[in-house]
Amino acid sequence: MSSTKPTDIMQWPEPEEWSPPLPRRKWWFRARGLAGSLIGIAGAIVVLISVPMVPKGTWPALVLNILGWFVFLAGMLLRLWSTLYIGARKEWTLVSEGPYSTCRNPLYLGSLLIGLSFGLFLPSLAFMAILSTTAIIYAFGTVRAEEQTLLRNLGEPYARYCERTPRFWPKFSLFHSPESIEIRAKGLRIEFKRLLRWIWVPMALEILGQLRSMPWYPGLFHLP
Repeated sequence: MSSTKPTDIMQWPEPEEWSPPLPRRKWWFRARGLAGSLIGIAGAIVVLISVPMVPKGTWPALVLNILGWFVFLAGMLLRLWSTLYIGARKEWTLVSEGPYSTCRNPLYLGSLLIGLSFGLFLPSLAFMAILSTTAIIYAFGTVRAEEQTLLRNLGEPYARYCERTPRFWPKFSLFHSPESIEIRAKGLRIEFKRLLRWIWVPMALEILGQLRSMPWYPGLFHLP
């Protein structure tokens, strides 16, 4: 006699490739990505005209660079792992297995790790602070709106899931996963396209870091 852990699975009873029309989001919700990008670009410009905190070619710079790649890849892998479970069915299906059994928003946690890695690549504490603050504001504003939608669509099962599962900080003792999962190709395609837009950023920051170490580079002020 085998035993399995109970899971909350609540799916919209429509055909496989059809999804109910989503309600139109408010303008600030739709523009959150653009606003976050503009703040990040502005912060990067300020940092790039400052004197580097850690000169390139030193041991501390090498350690920060390796740490940056580790954090960046961890964020990418976490987002891909989460997409395998949730891909293209976020609004209408309660997924409480895999990474979603340890926290409710592993996708946003992966994005935060990616943002932190950018500050390590420069390296700049000021840039990390700007990116982290932007990501936290973005995530909390987005998550609150999404949780209201999910509670309205999924009802009591989602409310119970919220009670036992942390919002962001993973609780690994809760982890469980079935032996097999259904993977949506559409969700993976969307996530791969998104990650392809991010993969060039570490390389660009590496080049900018090298330029900032040149004697002719215009470092106008000091930032941590």
